[in-house]
Amino acid sequence: MELFGFSVNLILLIVCFLIGISFLIYPTPKEINLHSYRISKHVLALSYFVMALLNAVIMFLDFGGQSPEYFNFIVLLISSLQATLFTYALIILLNPDILTCKRVFYSLLPVVLFTIVYITLALKVGDCKISTIAGFKTCIANPAVKVRLFFFLYYCFQLVMYSILFLKQEKKYITEINNNYSDVSKVSLRWVKWAFFAALSIGVMAIFISILSGTSADIYFNILLTVFYFIFAVKYINYNKIYYYLALNMSGNETPQSSVIIPLRTRIVWGNLKKQILEEKLYLKEGITLNEIAQLLKVGRSTLSNFINTEEGVSFNTWINKLRIEDAKSIINSNPDFSIRKIAELAGYSEQSNFSRQFKIFTGESPLNWRKKLLSH
Repeated sequence: MELFGFSVNLILLIVCFLIGISFLIYPTPKEINLHSYRISKHVLALSYFVMALLNAVIMFLDFGGQSPEYFNFIVLLISSLQATLFTYALIILLNPDILTCKRVFYSLLPVVLFTIVYITLALKVGDCKISTIAGFKTCIANPAVKVRLFFFLYYCFQLVMYSILFLKQEKKYITEINNNYSDVSKVSLRWVKWAFFAALSIGVMAIFISILSGTSADIYFNILLTVFYFIFAVKYINYNKIYYYLALNMSGNETPQSSVIIPLRTRIVWGNLKKQILEEKLYLKEGITLNEIAQLLKVGRSTLSNFINTEEGVSFNTWINKLRIEDAKSIINSNPDFSIRKIAELAGYSEQSNFSRQFKIFTGESPLNWRKKLLSH
């Protein structure tokens, strides 16, 4: 079991190191829109290198072979650093502007200070290993132990604050894609949310693993880590295939304020633009974006977004889908023998499932049930 545990730790170390190298050397197009994505890859490379380094330290000191210890500082350090680096690496995908040197500095500063203080105290007065609940009474007076306890509380605080930050950025991202895309299924980035909460769960598990007796739990946990880090890296590296598309259509777009009072002249302008959109049926083009319609109408993207949000009272995505479903209802009424797939294609949808979902949102019924009711009258 001891040899198996060492092998698992070694594999985890090698995987993390190789993935870190991959993040650094994997080619990324040179377009300026991908600048933030390149930075995020470097942040993740650092995260993987840190994981490899600290895992090497654990192997060297043979922490895995010792009896369990409450609030092990190295475990806390790994968890804290990974929470910080992974959170920002994922949030960058939702908001490229979130990562600044100042923000990263203030996020890592407490961790650095805890590390410096702990090492200083451990070398000066020594540390006290807490292996049992009763051991708290003996060790609680030790300064290094107090630092470990405060570090643990800070780590819990980190998890809460990073969860709030991530959910806030995800909500903002959803608003942005709804204001820019007619079909958000391909850019919803659900895997990013899954990856964040998977990483969060692993971070919480790391604390409990460190106090379990024996090495079995630690071995299986490291296997889980290896699988997670590998899958996450593959998904993240492949993300650059759609990142440029996202940045191109969302860069510089401001979320409009629905409370703005629109002058009469502006309403007339919107009336003309809306008429052109409806007459030319621009909304039926598969995957049409706000940016593409703005270019066809020869108006600014932010201007068009403001028109739709203030005059129609909905997001670009909702308005386009509303128009498409109205067209779909007309198609069904005129051609009840058409298949649902064909109706979906004529209405501008690349996927029948998305069409059926949107149809039910606006009518409360599936296309099939709606057609049955129509034919029964």
